[in-house]
Amino acid sequence: MQELTAICPNCGEEIILDFTPARGETVYCPQCGSSSEVIRTDPIALLEIEEDEDFPREENKGLV
Repeated sequence: MQELTAICPNCGEEIILDFTPARGETVYCPQCGSSSEVIRTDPIALLEIEEDEDFPREENKGLV
């Protein structure tokens, strides 16, 4: 299997993935330790997950 890469939205370092992530999956950055959600798979794009989110993200507002 080919290695895939993504850029950490927190520190900007390259994350090497040895699996194909699905949209919505969580990816961890080994350089800074932050968690990111996969928001696109081709090419892979990540969105940092805030540690203490008190409110739903913009795309989830009004869906509850």
